[in-house]
Amino acid sequence: MSVSARDVQRIGELARLHLEDDELERLTSDLNAILRHVDSLRDLGSTKRPEDSSQIGSKLESVSREHVEGPDKLREIPADFAPEWKEGFFVVPAPPGVHPSGDQ
Repeated sequence: MSVSARDVQRIGELARLHLEDDELERLTSDLNAILRHVDSLRDLGSTKRPEDSSQIGSKLESVSREHVEGPDKLREIPADFAPEWKEGFFVVPAPPGVHPSGDQ
């Protein structure tokens, strides 16, 4: 599949864009490169399905629970439910391997 300069011009008109000749040429080339890439990805499709592909397209059971009305968390002050709060900021522990003092 490919697009012509006329196709790109029409798309530009629909988007209310004025495209200069050099822009039109560049966009046509870029769009065709993208379409070639998509076609090549489509060609990579394998006939063997992965083990977990049986879940793809299958219906999922509803896991919703009854609606329970409660207070709106957005009306609470973050410090009220933050694990730790200091000088207006949440305090979180340093990730593993990172020393809070900057020493390693």
